[in-house]
Amino acid sequence: MLPKKLIEKSKRGNTKILLIDNYKHARRLPKELHDKTRRLLDQINAAPTLDVLKIPPGNQLQKLAGNLQGFWSLRINEQWRIIFRWKENDAHDVDVTDYH
Repeated sequence: MLPKKLIEKSKRGNTKILLIDNYKHARRLPKELHDKTRRLLDQINAAPTLDVLKIPPGNQLQKLAGNLQGFWSLRINEQWRIIFRWKENDAHDVDVTDYH
């Protein structure tokens, strides 16, 4: 089961990424990764299409399988990923997860 979402819908229907500092699992994510995580969350939030997230290649956008089928991931580092569902040109069920 996934932890609490990192995104919420505003009254206008726009997606708003919650601050990583306020995320209940932020203490598990090493502080040195917070800035990169914020940048990636900003990219997800601003992306008009999923294809935009393929650039830069270092994002390593990846379609997930198995029990995470339907999710995509962006790599924060070797251990940590941002996972999300992409539908209707918007990210849903966004989470920062320890991938290993």
